[in-house]
Amino acid sequence: MLDAAIWRRFPYKISFGMPDRHLREVLRSHFLGDDPSYEVASRMLALLSEGLNGADIQQLALAARRSAAHKDESINMWNLAYSVMRQPQDIVTNGDVSVSDKRRLIEALVQEHGVPKAEIARFLGVTRQAISPYLKPTDDGN
Repeated sequence: MLDAAIWRRFPYKISFGMPDRHLREVLRSHFLGDDPSYEVASRMLALLSEGLNGADIQQLALAARRSAAHKDESINMWNLAYSVMRQPQDIVTNGDVSVSDKRRLIEALVQEHGVPKAEIARFLGVTRQAISPYLKPTDDGN
């Protein structure tokens, strides 16, 4: 960062607001790549990334792409979506997302954003039936 003495020498300051949902979707598409299969992913991730700025979105998307390229696989949408929910300070590029975190992710998409189960299934690469158990109450009442 620059100190106050340097900032005084700049006659103008430009402030950029946080990106809206549409811009987050466009940024996500840009940083994930032109693969048409990422269209649904860009929409879902834009919903989950409220409060992230463009640099955060870039960092998460590029980390996911690097991890996928390193493993010679496609991007793991469970890990990317979980990272987006946790914010950029905790990027998850390997390992499995826990069942409770998967539940939290699916509940956020269904309850907070009204996303249909079929669209969530397409995004995460699972069947619609695989989404339903995550929405049922558990034994501990959650």
